[in-house]
Amino acid sequence: MPSARSTALNLLVASLLISGALGIAALLVKEFGTLQARVLLTSLTVSAASILALASATALERRRYRTLAKSGIAVTAVAAVCILIIIWFDPRDDDFIRLVGSVATIAIALAHCSLLSLATLAPRHEWVQRAAFASAGLLASLLVIFYWTEFDEEWYLRILGIASIVVTVLTILVPVMHKIAGGEAAGIRSVPPPVNLADVFGDINEYWSPRVIASLNSGHVVRAARVKGTFPMHSHADQDEFFFVVSGRLDIAFADNTVGLAEGEGLLVPAGVEHAPSSADGAEILLFEPESTVPTGN
Repeated sequence: MPSARSTALNLLVASLLISGALGIAALLVKEFGTLQARVLLTSLTVSAASILALASATALERRRYRTLAKSGIAVTAVAAVCILIIIWFDPRDDDFIRLVGSVATIAIALAHCSLLSLATLAPRHEWVQRAAFASAGLLASLLVIFYWTEFDEEWYLRILGIASIVVTVLTILVPVMHKIAGGEAAGIRSVPPPVNLADVFGDINEYWSPRVIASLNSGHVVRAARVKGTFPMHSHADQDEFFFVVSGRLDIAFADNTVGLAEGEGLLVPAGVEHAPSSADGAEILLFEPESTVPTGN
């Protein structure tokens, strides 16, 4: 099954192409009226929502702050639908307009935090990331309060300005701290977050579609896959491949025999050896192999 990020990216490309075509068509008509304006605003809304969803989907794929990322996608979808209602049905309810503005602001804040969550900071700098989350949430809250109360006292506007500056500064600091954690100055590498295999396999809904969950040693990867049924006989001319069964049972057929692997067992298939993995009842497996390995063989 395609990853969350690739799905969001495909939707973004499709929405941009469709929205762009509709927008251009609206601008090229002889008379630019209400319908054309609505089509153009719809294309802009869909494009903006796709970009925000892509930011959250990227964080979701990296398994960083999953609840935050899922909330970002959901709130963005709600905001887009509400904005489209305003564009096409022109409601005169001020409270509904305020509600839409509030939801859109929260969607932007969640997408912003999702992008910040992609950074891996050294433990001593993690407070910067948490502070960035908190400041973005505070700014969004202050804006929502402003929408509903129209509180335009000078001191409140000053607080909004201060919060905006703090968000900007922390947003710049997070990638800087990420770069420092990369160890260019200290000669060390940051440790990525743990991989939760239950979450990994829970996100895979298609059999025989390995997903990279870790990269190591410059060119090698660990892939996770759910398998069921029989995969065609194939070989990898120049690449060894190690199978490890996390759950279920995996049978690997060779030219002259079949090896069965139970949960917790693994097997190395040398380069050039033809093999056909299969699982009658389904299994969850890990593959340790070069990144260039093609699942169907050479």
